Amino acid sequence: MKSRITLLLTLNLTLAAIAFAAEPSATPSPQPTSSPQVANGSSAEIQSITQLDKDYEAAYNRGDANAVAAFYTNDAEYVDEGGNVVSGRHDIEKLLAEEFTTKPGAKLEIDVKRVRLLSPDVLVEEGIATIAAHGGPQGASRYVAVYIKRAGNWKISQLTQTVSRE
Repeated sequence: MKSRITLLLTLNLTLAAIAFAAEPSATPSPQPTSSPQVANGSSAEIQSITQLDKDYEAAYNRGDANAVAAFYTNDAEYVDEGGNVVSGRHDIEKLLAEEFTTKPGAKLEIDVKRVRLLSPDVLVEEGIATIAAHGGPQGASRYVAVYIKRAGNWKISQLTQTVSRE
């Protein structure tokens, strides 16, 4: 079963890489470093995702595992920096609750680097997530979030974190 999950994860990441490589060669006009690079997206979609990121940060910073888990689809997958996979909103919520218990007062900051609309109902967001533990060290990781639109709402279908090199 673990090998099937690994195979599916590898396939998802490979498809995402192919989609990024297939991006048209036209380059967008330079944007300020504080704004994400946007490809194939409308301002309404980007505003929606930007607001979701702010709401996600706020829920995380309150230590509200249920509210953070609500940003995910029921069948979402979360992959941490070590390659560990957590499947399903319920298990993601349990993981978050454990994290909030072991790191009370931790604060999340999301720095979106790129958003790309793959279809009207699928988009990919890349960025850096920084977590400052209360009274502890700060840690940063790169992330790729795949959002899907269900019933008019964007939800995270897959979130993969890797070690940040910044």
